Amino acid sequence: MPTSAEPPAEPALGAQAVFSLLLVARLAGALLAPIMDCDETFNYMEPVHYVTHGSGMQTWEYSPQFALRSYAFVELYALPVRLAKAMGMDKVQTFYFLRACLGTCSAGCEALFCDAVARSAGRRIGILVCCFLIFASGMFHAAVAVLPSTTCMYAVLLGFAAWLRGHHSAGMFCGSFAVLLGMAVAVPMFVPMGVDALRPQNLGPTRVFGVAVASLLAFALIPTMLDWHYYGTERPLWTMGNHLLYNFGIGGGGGAGADLYGTESWTFYFKNLALNFNIVAILALPALFSIIVVAAFPSLQHRQGLTGLGATPVGLLVVLSPMYITLAMFTKMAHKEERFLTMLYPLICLAGAVTVDAALSILECSAARFFGSDPASPRARRRWWPSAALAALLVAATSTLSASRSAALHFHFRAPLRLFERLYYEAAAVEHPQQYGVCLGKEWYRFPSSFFLPEGLKGVDDAAALPLLWLNSSFDGQLPRPFGPWPRGLSDVPPHMNDMNQREPSRYSKEEDCGFLIDLELDNQAEAKPNPESWAVLHCEPFLDAEHSPLPWRAFYVPFGISNKRNAFGRYCLWQRRHVSVSQ
Repeated sequence: MPTSAEPPAEPALGAQAVFSLLLVARLAGALLAPIMDCDETFNYMEPVHYVTHGSGMQTWEYSPQFALRSYAFVELYALPVRLAKAMGMDKVQTFYFLRACLGTCSAGCEALFCDAVARSAGRRIGILVCCFLIFASGMFHAAVAVLPSTTCMYAVLLGFAAWLRGHHSAGMFCGSFAVLLGMAVAVPMFVPMGVDALRPQNLGPTRVFGVAVASLLAFALIPTMLDWHYYGTERPLWTMGNHLLYNFGIGGGGGAGADLYGTESWTFYFKNLALNFNIVAILALPALFSIIVVAAFPSLQHRQGLTGLGATPVGLLVVLSPMYITLAMFTKMAHKEERFLTMLYPLICLAGAVTVDAALSILECSAARFFGSDPASPRARRRWWPSAALAALLVAATSTLSASRSAALHFHFRAPLRLFERLYYEAAAVEHPQQYGVCLGKEWYRFPSSFFLPEGLKGVDDAAALPLLWLNSSFDGQLPRPFGPWPRGLSDVPPHMNDMNQREPSRYSKEEDCGFLIDLELDNQAEAKPNPESWAVLHCEPFLDAEHSPLPWRAFYVPFGISNKRNAFGRYCLWQRRHVSVSQ
């Protein structure tokens, strides 16, 4: 109990209310967000479909001769899928159920993080972090993605929540999970936590060593044994080690490593942060300077009754340092992908909140001095209501921009999910010869996964899903191929696989093998459009033609037809071969 001389502690956030608000936002993302990265489909959703349904597309990373991906990670995401199957859901429902589970998990992790921030750094910072997380467009799609980067973000949320509360063992365990089972490049995110844990008043070297050994057993040894069994190799293998060797140009790929899949300039991540976090991203970068200013003027340090690492400017600096270190590392790397930054999203929101809090504190202190009050008096700060109004205006502005960006992602890029969902439910009415499949050409990378390929079709002897076939296009890289029959496909070495991203002609089928075709029609495309004498259009959806749509209209959605008038759209269509009849 505080004495009468001590100021009362700031009340914590309402954890249930915060979780409820976050859950609504994440479930909206589960239903509305497009799939942003083909890696999610082919390196994770397809293996999940294979281990739960016995079919799927296999990338070269899952060939036993390369073994760059861990089935331990796949099985983790297969748990909700198996639950959905047991509940009698169809495959499309299972897809959205999996996303809903991820959204729920993310909401829980975010709520714990916001509560820890409020208790450690102050209620105002906690509220700002919560608001930034809820509406951020980056969180809209990243929180429900089946990707290691998203898993690392969950670990950052939980690990930093534990660290801020002084639970170093739990924080390091989360960090080990992210590094050993998610992405090894997450190491810089947890190095300051590990160094802090080494201090004798925290864990000390002996207990840190114990946590490290337990983490290696849980997140390295057990996955190694599982992958050894799944891949069927002669000796145990560590897929994360294989992945690291390849990406650094040591273990294959002709020495090019990850750069084989494209490189970007140093501005790439800053452009992505501006789109995904707008004003918050701009405010996050000078957080270091804001902390130094607060540390230099004790009158600005108004937090009372707070405990934990975030209660002091130095502590906040330590907590935010991984953001700067990791962002610098990713910017230095030539191969860049938007999803790599996902693990930074919680700290970007925290850094933006710290900058806003410092600016409001300066305004409050200046106002108190102007009116002749004690700047350190909590009563003087509470009386200056304009700071709350300014914070509300900022949250409203960034939330509006974020909602506009999220709406643009949904309305401009929803066509693939909608068309494949339509295919799933309508193909059952088709008299379907077994040799026909659903074909994709240049739009191969927007295939949403085998969860949208129908099963049990008329004219097909078994319950196998409608096969996915590739048509020749301008893409000159290596496409996935179907897994072998379950479970031999786990350990059999498939033919025609390479680690150089070289085109494999054996992947392609003829148009005569297609019963359905899904493609995007653009005015300037190199590929020929489907012949209307052979193909009948079943359904079309508008899809943004980014090349002929100007900024900012293509990046942000304005309702009442304003965005639609200023953007150009192609037709994303589902075609059916004309002699395949649909029952009326």
